Amino acid sequence: MAQMYPDDIEGYEKTTEGEKRVFRFIKEAARPHKDFICWYEPPIGSTGKEPDFILFGKKLGLLVIEVKDWTTRQVISCNPLQFTIRVSGKSGKRTNPDKQAKGYVNTLMEKLKEFPSFISDRSQYMGKLRIPIGRMVIFPNISRDEYAESSFKWFLLKDDLDATGEILCDTSGRKFHEKISKVLPFPFKGLSQREIDKLSFVIWPEAKISAKER
Repeated sequence: MAQMYPDDIEGYEKTTEGEKRVFRFIKEAARPHKDFICWYEPPIGSTGKEPDFILFGKKLGLLVIEVKDWTTRQVISCNPLQFTIRVSGKSGKRTNPDKQAKGYVNTLMEKLKEFPSFISDRSQYMGKLRIPIGRMVIFPNISRDEYAESSFKWFLLKDDLDATGEILCDTSGRKFHEKISKVLPFPFKGLSQREIDKLSFVIWPEAKISAKER
């Protein structure tokens, strides 16, 4: 299984069924498992913004994932800025999840730029992040047939998460890599283990308690 933080979210009160399904999907689909780390609702930036997931692939880079449990019946209309959603008989406006994910990407980029080891020293990329960061929105309750009739783009759908779908059936992880690679801005040269540890701590800081404090 991919390395997950936390290792289980089933008991979390505010976690949606869609998020639980995506958590299980990533846990299995991210292969080879030793190459992936995934964080659920990590606080990023000074405002404590929490994307649903951030996934790190040692050969791919970082992926910000936003999950929406909406169905096509709930979506009244959408544009690049917002969706109009019907919930419990009432309609309301929501930020377009792709725009929302893009905001998280920008916040994460600014956070990582605070660390010189994550900045490129190559002349053509001087001052830019060495780590590619992409974004993806997952709709666990919208099927491919429904997608074909909508204006949604750049998303994973209900069919992609299915146990009999091509991603989970591909034990090599190649299909999963292909999906992610399409949304990453440039090829990744990788990080040292020390840099990966630092990245993990930046995204998911954990307090270290000494034996005396225990």
